[in-house]
Amino acid sequence: MMLCVTALVSGCSSGDDDDTTAAPAPTETDAPDGLGIDAASESMCLTQVAVLETAVEAFKLSNDGALPATEAELVTEGLLVSAAEYADLDAAGTPVPAAVCPT
Repeated sequence: MMLCVTALVSGCSSGDDDDTTAAPAPTETDAPDGLGIDAASESMCLTQVAVLETAVEAFKLSNDGALPATEAELVTEGLLVSAAEYADLDAAGTPVPAAVCPT
């Protein structure tokens, strides 16, 4: 039997090793109560902004109040595993939603 961890992203097989038919990707109409892909994207953006805010605060604490110049600096310091896909630092070093986020 095959265990599928990424069911919403790539679909799962029926359990037969030779069955590779993937389930269709979720759409806006598949979501209950009006929540859909845009709501999930917005949630991901807000979550990554919050994570980035925490990393910036930790950086400031360990660097005498200095702000990081880039997300890469936060990765180098070990405060992030990788740069955020849905959040960026603006020119003032403030975490903001990335351009890919819904408005």
